Amino acid sequence: MNEGCHSPELQREVQRLLGRCMLRLQQYEGLMKAVLAHHELAGSVETPEA
Repeated sequence: MNEGCHSPELQREVQRLLGRCMLRLQQYEGLMKAVLAHHELAGSVETPEA
């Protein structure tokens, strides 16, 4: 495709949406790290699957 056919407004919108997705992924990453940092496993050695 010819690069001249993309409007600057369309490129800005795509960049804005991509930025929002990246920020959301970073928030999910932070939440997962917090959950895993406070996660505890308990039980006996004989039944790790339960």
